[in-house]
Amino acid sequence: MQLMDANREWSSRPDDERYETLETLGAAVHARHARSRSYKGDLSALSVAAVPDGSGSDFRVRLGSGVEARPTHWAFGQLATSFGVPGGYLRTLPPALAMANFEHAMTVAKRVTADPQPVKVLIQSPTQSDAPARLMAVNSADYGRIWDDQVVALATHIRDRSDGTFHNPPDWSGKPSGLYASDRDVFVFLVDGGSVLEEPGGFGHRPSALHRGVILRNSEVGNGWFEAVAFLFRVVCGNHIVWDATDVARRRIRHNRLAPEHFDREAYRVAAEHTRSFDPRPALAGITRAMQFALPAPEGERVDWLTGLGQRAAKFTQAEAHSILATADQEEGGSDTLWRVVQGATSIAKRLPHADMATDLSRRAGALMRLVA
Repeated sequence: MQLMDANREWSSRPDDERYETLETLGAAVHARHARSRSYKGDLSALSVAAVPDGSGSDFRVRLGSGVEARPTHWAFGQLATSFGVPGGYLRTLPPALAMANFEHAMTVAKRVTADPQPVKVLIQSPTQSDAPARLMAVNSADYGRIWDDQVVALATHIRDRSDGTFHNPPDWSGKPSGLYASDRDVFVFLVDGGSVLEEPGGFGHRPSALHRGVILRNSEVGNGWFEAVAFLFRVVCGNHIVWDATDVARRRIRHNRLAPEHFDREAYRVAAEHTRSFDPRPALAGITRAMQFALPAPEGERVDWLTGLGQRAAKFTQAEAHSILATADQEEGGSDTLWRVVQGATSIAKRLPHADMATDLSRRAGALMRLVA
């Protein structure tokens, strides 16, 4: 199968969210953590204001404690959701009109809600003395925050524990890539080999070695769970599609009140297991079984076998079956075993121009390996 997680980040992130080293990424997210303060209180204690800023007015949120902050795009949406107003529409309005809509929604909410609604608000102090503070998040009172710099520290621990073997791979430009952070999340992609820019043969070669990969993602403001993805793979290309991924294990921690405790107890243990206790024997045993799995001898029967598989996830059309067998014959020296057919299908998937088509064919090729699992 192929993993597209890192590819989606690589293809969508703006330049100001990209980092080349864990040190620069860590410094950025640590600096914003150091400037952040969390406040707990009732939703009814929040108010809004349109503050003159020299070019008109600016939308601000005021806490009951007197703290005033400009909401980020994400926090504005959270605040709107809390009061049941359409955030997308309000963003199109001038600050004064958006404030009037918010004030009306707040008045209605206070009137119809008998019990106070506790919330946890995250405020970030400005880097310049004349700039306003920023409202980063409005979460429920039992939100358990895993800080983004904790996740980068975990990634750095993985790299250092492997004596530098784990690293963020380059993209097609040759620059180290795979590290991203915005005001709402952080994403880290590390591998210990397998990049087509670092190994001889280029894209399309047939490495026999299995490499390890790790993906970490988190949002300290509530835009997603903490997730760690550990996997084995053969090749990662310059647009960060991970090819021939196997033994993919995803571990998620929801941001409830116990999330920090779960992170401290489990994240480093899982990282240690993946970086130090790598045992390729189960995956290699599956490959050996696939190499020994003989397909019907006549090509026509092999086509029938591929198109008539009982597993819907691995079913192929007549045209796909002929193309897969021809590719296996040309590139693998034959199409007489399950392993050669899987490699033929994967090779075709790599050359498909559209990512969704490539993903679908790669997934069905990988599903064939269940026959020898």
